[in-house]
Amino acid sequence: MAEKRQLSEPEKEQLLQQHGRKCFVDGEPIGEEEAVEYHHIKPFSEEGPTTLDNIAPVCKRHHLTIGTMSLQEYRDKLELERFFEDGEPKYLDDLIRYKRGRYGEGFKHETTAGMITLFFGDSRHEYSLHTCPTTGWGYFYGTVPVEYVENDPDLQPRPLRQASLWGLYRHFQTSTQISPSFSCLTDNTKPQRKFGPVVG
Repeated sequence: MAEKRQLSEPEKEQLLQQHGRKCFVDGEPIGEEEAVEYHHIKPFSEEGPTTLDNIAPVCKRHHLTIGTMSLQEYRDKLELERFFEDGEPKYLDDLIRYKRGRYGEGFKHETTAGMITLFFGDSRHEYSLHTCPTTGWGYFYGTVPVEYVENDPDLQPRPLRQASLWGLYRHFQTSTQISPSFSCLTDNTKPQRKFGPVVG
């Protein structure tokens, strides 16, 4: 168990020299009239030590609301709040564009007997192609870079919910396994032809 202790004044001064008088959460200056507070980068509740390499200065506002989150988790939570702050419905496309700048990039694919080949830029990826006995659709299991993904309103017409996204984020902090997600690859030259699912 990590030892809980208070920082000494010389230690606080050393941290200010190292980080500057800026909040570690968002990089904003902490005014001379404001109190500088100090927080564990890795939370004390998760065995984060009270050592200078695991402590950073933060503003009082952030220190009051961070709770037991790590500083990185807290930064991500604030970013998620900014993403939803305008109150407009958000979909997968909006999230991908917000994080990566683009989404729904086109790419080429070829099918041969029992195989599908996807071309992402200069890379080539081959997967076994199967046929669903019910729908007659081809399907395969593979990974697709996120910038080639876009929301299909037929598959997912509902907007994203902030609480659900945050819960998923927290889940992946401890359980990083990837589960299959259903997607479809539409051939624009043959509108009725779809492939899926894709693990991405």
